[in-house]
Amino acid sequence: MFNLYKGATVSSLISIILSTTILFYSAVTIAAKIDIPNTISVLKVDNEPQTFSFFTRATSVELTEGQHVLLLQYKELFENDDEDDHVTIKSEPFVLLLETEVNSSYVLTHEKFIELEYAREFAKNPQVNIINQHKEKIEIFTQNLIDFEARAIFNSMDNKLIEVEEATKATKATSLQVINNKVIENTQAYEMLKYWWQEASQKQKNKFIDDINATQ
Repeated sequence: MFNLYKGATVSSLISIILSTTILFYSAVTIAAKIDIPNTISVLKVDNEPQTFSFFTRATSVELTEGQHVLLLQYKELFENDDEDDHVTIKSEPFVLLLETEVNSSYVLTHEKFIELEYAREFAKNPQVNIINQHKEKIEIFTQNLIDFEARAIFNSMDNKLIEVEEATKATKATSLQVINNKVIENTQAYEMLKYWWQEASQKQKNKFIDDINATQ
């Protein structure tokens, strides 16, 4: 094994080690690949913006194993026979939620259109499918971006309310515990006072009464 590196420079050895490390971690972290048609733009992957141009859109997305959120947009160029020109039909950004498995490949598909009007209807509410390597549809969730963000805000508000309620309950529980401790302390003090009063001599009792009267 070591003969392979005999005569190699330090920099070349470092390059070999780094290359091997990168390949290793790539194999570990990249668990799935989704092929994307050129009619779908990938705007974000797990809230990370994706850069592309109209002519160089990403044809695939690599993901780690687990749940992911993709922000997509339908965009397609059509010939407009009425005006002898071209028109681009595009949707509002929409969210796709899916869960990928290790060492899996997927394909995003949607209905294809020839007629401009059908594409316009589709753009109002894009419906896509994700097909795995076994030619099976996997379970996904899609929603337009506005509704998705509104839902996230309401969920966040619900979580905040739950946190406030839990904090209030914790404060009340702490206050009750403090009160209980005070009651226990007072009860113990009374019992101790009663005990020592019974143990004291008459002279000590008289002295104790005089001290109390002096403080009033």
